[in-house]
Amino acid sequence: MIVLGLLRQGVRTFFAVFGHGSTEIGEVLRVYQESGLVNVLGVRNEIEASHAATALNWVSGEPAAVITSIGPGAMQALAASLVPASDGIGVWYLMGDETMTLQAAAAGKHISVQKPMALSASEADEMIAATDNAGVVLWVYENFVHYEPARKAKALLDAGEIGNPIMLRMHINTGSSPKGWKIPLDAWVWRFNENKSGGGELVFDHGYHLFSLAYDLMGQAQRVSAWIGKTSVAPGFFIDAPATIMFQFQRKGAYGVFDIAHTPDIVMDSKYYSDDDRVEVVGKKGILFINRNTTNALGLPELVLFKDGKTQTVPTERVTWANSFEDTTRHLPDVLGRGGNPKLDGQTGKAVLQMTLAAQISAREGREVEPETVP
Repeated sequence: MIVLGLLRQGVRTFFAVFGHGSTEIGEVLRVYQESGLVNVLGVRNEIEASHAATALNWVSGEPAAVITSIGPGAMQALAASLVPASDGIGVWYLMGDETMTLQAAAAGKHISVQKPMALSASEADEMIAATDNAGVVLWVYENFVHYEPARKAKALLDAGEIGNPIMLRMHINTGSSPKGWKIPLDAWVWRFNENKSGGGELVFDHGYHLFSLAYDLMGQAQRVSAWIGKTSVAPGFFIDAPATIMFQFQRKGAYGVFDIAHTPDIVMDSKYYSDDDRVEVVGKKGILFINRNTTNALGLPELVLFKDGKTQTVPTERVTWANSFEDTTRHLPDVLGRGGNPKLDGQTGKAVLQMTLAAQISAREGREVEPETVP
């Protein structure tokens, strides 16, 4: 998703010194380069990468990104970033994991991280403390909460259009599409190693999108219970589905259910990932239906309101998945320009992470879990 967001910003050239913390994005870029969508250039060191990206923009006006490992190499790139910063030249820097966040904060850089922001709440606390102390912004790049149908649903909910929300229903099932992305299995291998990824592909990784939306619409959960099964997808590899997760939210009288199924033989209409993601918010006076994210599985309007015995389509313009990345990418510069906090700042990102981890703990230990107690 980071790569897709950069593509929407016109970034096609990546100067890279791959290493610890950046090999996964290297795998993603390999797929994109083989499709002719990007140009990845390996260079000798991180200072050279930063200077090359700066020179490319300076001479041709083409934006570029720099990719490094975590640790000393990233610090070299940060030192070299003074050149484009002093001349007002935009260069994107992608640098490893939470340890890089601490170093970037010390260097006075605003920071955008991909979801999930960390593998534990304690790691998230370190990141939040570092950015707070440095006076810089920490932001989790999450496109589902910036998807226009979801934003309109949130606005209608906040305006009291359906009354007090009492039930949230969220759904994911996988599928296949003749028009969808063709991603080789070797690009996914790291996701099946929970020591690297933090959890399974559907509940923890993709599910984080829906957990973010749940938090945005309903707030933090007070209690979480989960059942997470396993389905073989290749010899020795399993995906974390089917699964069912239940929430009792801190909001009075509000509950939720999140179901996930792996159904690769269902054909879907998608030019992206083939995932059917749908959300329903039941209030005391009406119901909101978000019927589309990556896939238009049911052919229904993207946002529907049922109220007073009538079903009506809520007019929404920016409804493609690509639109959600465009709007997400614009969000942080807008916040930096006008001031305030981004929609998913460090504290909010940590709260969503705790909800996601609570589901993992609940399924593993067979008990309900309070997200705010997750370390």
